[in-house]
Amino acid sequence: RLSLSLRCMQLAEVTAVHDKLNLAAVTPAEVTGAMAQIQAMWPPQGDLVVEVNPGKDWSRVCLPRHLGRADIDITANVHEGINVIRFVQLQRLDDYVFVVLA
Repeated sequence: RLSLSLRCMQLAEVTAVHDKLNLAAVTPAEVTGAMAQIQAMWPPQGDLVVEVNPGKDWSRVCLPRHLGRADIDITANVHEGINVIRFVQLQRLDDYVFVVLA
């Protein structure tokens, strides 16, 4: 079974890792591995609410108190077909990157 998680990373760290890679010489797996080494860092509490498949029986709402330094496991909240991850921004979040990891 596939395991899925949601990670937030600071844009500066993603950019630094990206800039160190020679994208013409590395494989997609190497890029993925390098990016996976970046620690999760969510915005300060009160800046973001995350909803996975809102309105569905298997939905999940991640309130600010759920967002810290760890990935969010969304395996049980994603089903076959169309899925939605909604980011409700309460502050500017242009310093962050959000990725789904499988």
